[in-house]
Amino acid sequence: MSRSVSELIGESQLGLPFELTASNAFAHMKLIHLELCMDFPIYVGTVSLNLVAGQRTYALAPTITSIRTATYFTSATQSKVLYGTHVDQLDADEDGWRSRPSATPSRFFIDAALIGFVPKPAITTAGSGYPKVDLEVTQHTELTQGGTTPNSVINDDVYTQGIRYRAALSLGMAEPAALYFQAYMQQKLLLERHLGTRNRRFHRYIQPDIGMTISVI
Repeated sequence: MSRSVSELIGESQLGLPFELTASNAFAHMKLIHLELCMDFPIYVGTVSLNLVAGQRTYALAPTITSIRTATYFTSATQSKVLYGTHVDQLDADEDGWRSRPSATPSRFFIDAALIGFVPKPAITTAGSGYPKVDLEVTQHTELTQGGTTPNSVINDDVYTQGIRYRAALSLGMAEPAALYFQAYMQQKLLLERHLGTRNRRFHRYIQPDIGMTISVI
């Protein structure tokens, strides 16, 4: 259920054992939102990649947080799903994979801000728009202080508890931070149950600055 960002900031400021300004609360909220977008399919979309013959890697937009599927299209009616892998796995299982001749890709991997294909594509995307690779992705969209939260986040407390946790942590208040951390983790579990999944393992290696982890006994 979509909620006003300013309303949630106000709710997060209630009953705290410390002072929290609206501007600081919003800064914490943006980082919590980024973490949620990294962990869950909050925003899901499709991105098409034009291919260049002999080029293995392609830049991913900075808003993309994970790749759910990659599909190679030779026409509007002919396609195949690419298998996701990792560079470490390729190095361990397949000597010389980097020097393989160009052909039709069968696998993809994520390397920081890049997506790569194995083998390298042999055909450049033509004026017809094919061949191409369509990516089903999860994305991060910035919150604005005058905006609203995404409809897919039905439990607003994941934001309010996350803001409180980060605020207490930033002030070095370990005891309240631990309590808010527990509440935040409970809200993330509720969100996971609602969405039915977490983001897949083929994710970008971009991690939000969400503060150090607190051990809760």
